[in-house]
Amino acid sequence: MRITGLITLALACALSLGCSSITTVDTEKHHSSTYASDARHSGEKIDRFAPVFLVHSPQLDYNRIGTPIAILGEDGEEIITIDPDTPAIYVETRTFTTERGSYTNYIYRVHFLETPHTFFPITITAGDNPGLIVIITVDGDGQPLLVSQAGTCGCYIAILPTDHLDPSAYPGDWDGKPLSVYGETLGPVLKYQTTPFPRLLLEIRPGTHRVMGMQVLTDQPGKVGQLNALGHLDVPLVDEAELHRLPLGDRTTSFYFEEGSDKGYVKGSTRIWELLLMSWWAFDPDVGQDKDYGDPDNPFYTSLKFWARRDSDMADFPSFLQYWGWKL
Repeated sequence: MRITGLITLALACALSLGCSSITTVDTEKHHSSTYASDARHSGEKIDRFAPVFLVHSPQLDYNRIGTPIAILGEDGEEIITIDPDTPAIYVETRTFTTERGSYTNYIYRVHFLETPHTFFPITITAGDNPGLIVIITVDGDGQPLLVSQAGTCGCYIAILPTDHLDPSAYPGDWDGKPLSVYGETLGPVLKYQTTPFPRLLLEIRPGTHRVMGMQVLTDQPGKVGQLNALGHLDVPLVDEAELHRLPLGDRTTSFYFEEGSDKGYVKGSTRIWELLLMSWWAFDPDVGQDKDYGDPDNPFYTSLKFWARRDSDMADFPSFLQYWGWKL
């Protein structure tokens, strides 16, 4: 086979494998668990907007939301992994300003033990310590305007407006249809304004940890609402800074590499299939690896176009919005 044929085949595989394991979840056969923070009724905005995560098949360790931990291996080497029996949601707040106004991002991050390897079909994102990041963008009046979500590698980006956002801020090619994200269908508009006591719920696909659904449900304190009827595991909201100081014996270590060519990447998050199939044409040997949000030396890019890494950097939110066509 000629070189051009090999390149074409590799590109086709890389583009198709990312959604190759998308299947319908039979909720009658898959037990589910709901993760939420009881702090969400505290009155603090970052607590109030904290999303709820619905996971399927939680009897499998890799489907449960966990806590990053550091342990010492038999040879004394540092091992970073996820404790699936101790869930946590990591949070931070950032503000930004555009020509139209000033906004606040409430940022929520969760991690899983692994995305398991499957071979028929291949799961291209298989590997350890994967995560999800969810950002709720709020205006100066405290109204949520946008919900952005991605894997913590910057992959599978989706930006959904709420019914508080003026349609003039939508991208020019917005067609009002549900958003297709590599095999998953989301949106198109999240109904915060028309939902009493709104709470964002994200449904997570087992195995791949893709967001397979987003909706706003009623979560009325002290009364039976849509979320209260689900029941939930109480998950603490933890300052994101704690990921930089994981306990390890009599010292601490970071969830991320803090120097060298791997700076900003999650330790232990190599994605072998993405390395083999995508790195050479994406011009990034670390493509698919999970990373810190906001490391200036390692942009949290959300486009595989190598020339758009800075423009699509989710941590530079004004540029990120402009790149994807949103007009806040």
